[in-house]
Amino acid sequence: MVRLLRSLFTAALALSTLANAAVVPIAGLDKRDVTPVADPVVVDSRGVNMRVTLRDGVLIAGYSTIENGRAYIRSAQSTNNGKSWTPLGIVTDRVASETDLSNAFPLNVNGRLLMAFRNHDKDASGKLTYYRLTICESTDGGLKWDFLSQLDERAAVSPKNGLWEPFLRIAKDGSIQAYYSAENNDGDQDNIMKKSINGGKDWSSIIPVTGSAVTARDGMMGVAEIGNNQLMVVFESQLTGHMGIYAMISTNDGATWESRRQIYAATSGNEAGAPQIIYVGSTIVVNFMSNEAKPELPDVDGGQQKIITSTNNGESWSAAQVLSGLGSHWPGLHTIDSSHFLSLYSFNGKGLVSQEFTL
Repeated sequence: MVRLLRSLFTAALALSTLANAAVVPIAGLDKRDVTPVADPVVVDSRGVNMRVTLRDGVLIAGYSTIENGRAYIRSAQSTNNGKSWTPLGIVTDRVASETDLSNAFPLNVNGRLLMAFRNHDKDASGKLTYYRLTICESTDGGLKWDFLSQLDERAAVSPKNGLWEPFLRIAKDGSIQAYYSAENNDGDQDNIMKKSINGGKDWSSIIPVTGSAVTARDGMMGVAEIGNNQLMVVFESQLTGHMGIYAMISTNDGATWESRRQIYAATSGNEAGAPQIIYVGSTIVVNFMSNEAKPELPDVDGGQQKIITSTNNGESWSAAQVLSGLGSHWPGLHTIDSSHFLSLYSFNGKGLVSQEFTL
């Protein structure tokens, strides 16, 4: 995600928004120790920003690379729950200096694979000129990919109006939900959703998720089905002037959402962002990036990857644990079984890796 200069908030705005975003208690009694099962496994030494989906027992990954002056969205597979990876295909590639190509997100739809990604244009000076979130499809398990649709697109204007971080899931009614972030200006960004009832060929009008009632940079969504037939969305926001991790619950499969609650606030005015969420057994697992161990970082990228858990549907949360150290980048998550999961991240000196953990 393109990071912008932190917005200045008036005292009145801070008071009004804080009233709507109470911090959920951090309960040490709720803590579940998270321990690594194995060392990180390299997926691609050049890769970044990986997400996965499961198809017929095989993990299908999407991620981005830059190689020899070209930007790629690539696919890879693992037949052993992330213990090893093999390359599959090229989803798309473009001249690197002309594009911002990243945020790959795969989804298995009854054996057919979709891949959403950001696919922006840049001019010769590096300025973004056109925003688009593209959907491609594969019918052969991820080897060959074809264009399917544009989830959203628009010409870049001032103030900022970027489109970022697509996240796909299949709703209970069989439709495809596509969550993503849309900038309104430098200091305001909303999280929104569209639906498709024909496999991703066409998309509905925008359905608000977060941000429409506040001025803040909401972004980097992750969504998971948790207990009691509920969905939880996690996202980053600068609602208090510093980036923190927030969550909301939906009881109607994403049609509407309850009020936001802050589930992690970084210490001493530092930043926490880029969360993802999974459900492992009966435990909610949320990971995110933080610059708490190195406050001089301009944002959370390159900081530590941390994790918090909840065993009571988000009523309280554990203290944070470090999953990977300084030099970590843009982690994702995938549930393996009722007690094991994968963290998917890039790490300085290794590249794109997956690592198995247990609760």
